Amino acid sequence: VGTSDWRPSEGNGVNTRRQLRPTWNGKPNRPPCSAGAGPPPGLPPNGAAMAATQLDQFDDLFVISDLHLGVSDSPTLFDAGEKFTDWMTNCVLGQCRDQRSLGLVINGDMFDFLAEPGATYFNPQAAQSAVGRIAADNRYQPVFKSLKSFLNSNNAKTQLAITLGNHDLELCDKDVQRAVETSLGLKPQSQLPPEQQKLRWSLTADGYRCRVGKRVVLCQHGNAGDAWNRVDDRELQRTIELHANGRVEGHWIPNGGTQLVIDVLNP
Repeated sequence: VGTSDWRPSEGNGVNTRRQLRPTWNGKPNRPPCSAGAGPPPGLPPNGAAMAATQLDQFDDLFVISDLHLGVSDSPTLFDAGEKFTDWMTNCVLGQCRDQRSLGLVINGDMFDFLAEPGATYFNPQAAQSAVGRIAADNRYQPVFKSLKSFLNSNNAKTQLAITLGNHDLELCDKDVQRAVETSLGLKPQSQLPPEQQKLRWSLTADGYRCRVGKRVVLCQHGNAGDAWNRVDDRELQRTIELHANGRVEGHWIPNGGTQLVIDVLNP
């Protein structure tokens, strides 16, 4: 929601309660790229930089996004558990054979923390507890069961990657990551060497890069190119550090899309 073409006004019948503007690094309407500044966060680096990065290698790669798992009654949340299981069983797990190397990317907005009851712009503590409730919810147990089956396959080398969306920024918090890993039956991935990790966290606007055969693939959530929903990685990391030190109020300046969801669309 909230693309760069959306402009709230009295004429569209929406009571915005406040003026919403796209923000860049907390500043309204700043251009996404100024002369000499280079590309905004989220655009892929040049070929040399990509070549210098050690990338995961797969025979096959499956990419999904925007599951929007959450426990509220919002109609925007995921409601296709059986279809997800069918897809995982017939398309993804069906390729788990002959020790093939398979990658599965959840390319942003696996969760929708903005749709949680009482949601605020940014709340890692609430997100951590929400993950446990979501994983235990009957609507979403097929999702977590299918993901566990994928991660525990004995017939293939499987790996899951989760990228950051604009509705689940709290995934940058280590405690929230650990809650997700627990819900998937995984050990703390940060304590394992890279070759033993079953889950890759790719939590910057640059997205997740890997190799499929001889080709390099970039998976990036769509908000990286949207002025209304773009996230400044440095400001997000700074906010995470402040939260870790117990300073939780007034440090995160949300983008226009997040303001729209919290201040207008949520009841």
